[in-house]
Amino acid sequence: MQQFLADWFRKQLDQANADFSREPLSYDGNSEYDRLCYSLVAEAERLCRLRFGTAPSGCELQRALAAAEFGRSRRDRLAQPWWKKGMKKLLSRLRRTRK
Repeated sequence: MQQFLADWFRKQLDQANADFSREPLSYDGNSEYDRLCYSLVAEAERLCRLRFGTAPSGCELQRALAAAEFGRSRRDRLAQPWWKKGMKKLLSRLRRTRK
């Protein structure tokens, strides 16, 4: 069930184009991203009750949501060539030394 939840959360977050880094830190838990996550957790609990006949614990839901976010960030980081960042630094150093 854990992998099913993580995959489901990843799909839902991708569809909503959710990105917590675009928002300032929310200390009261009332940002747009927080509200989206609350609604997704409630929907995932309802979906598990229908599909598996039992509700996952809050810990399982939060763990699956965190796994989905980690998977999304890892996918996005690995989508860029690994050498791109290093090449930019090298080229900027070379330009500075030539001046």
